[in-house]
Amino acid sequence: MIVLLDVHYRENEAHAAAGVIDRWSADRPYRTYQHRIAEVAPYEPGAFYKREMPCLIETMAQIEEEIDCMVVDGFVWLNGDKNPGLGGHLYEYYREFIPIIGVAKTPYGEPHLLCELLLRGDSQVPLYVTAAGIDLPTAVSCIRDMSGPYRFPTLLKLTDQ
Repeated sequence: MIVLLDVHYRENEAHAAAGVIDRWSADRPYRTYQHRIAEVAPYEPGAFYKREMPCLIETMAQIEEEIDCMVVDGFVWLNGDKNPGLGGHLYEYYREFIPIIGVAKTPYGEPHLLCELLLRGDSQVPLYVTAAGIDLPTAVSCIRDMSGPYRFPTLLKLTDQ
């Protein structure tokens, strides 16, 4: 199973969501999970993972399915030196056992060898794909295969909402 993860913030609390899918081309989630986190760390530029990661870990603890891959809204690697972004920190947290794909809507610094730009639909604005535990061309192919005619795959958008 594949889990799609995202967090939405409201003042001092967060609402995390996880959509579990059974194949990359799924047009609806197999199962969804939601979790409210009462207290979250403040936003810290350059250290977004400190705020988001605890929310995602609490949400992952609820998931009953065996997870083969995680997809996060953000970067796995921030640069070509493998400085970890949110996905990289999660990969380390799960002891490099679960592959992680990061899908970001906006760039972080300059694109690098560990990041591939992906155009979907009719959009000329790329998604920024990074990965750990899965080779980058395969990760890009997985995100390309996700359902939806637009730049951002439908189920990632659903998780985001």
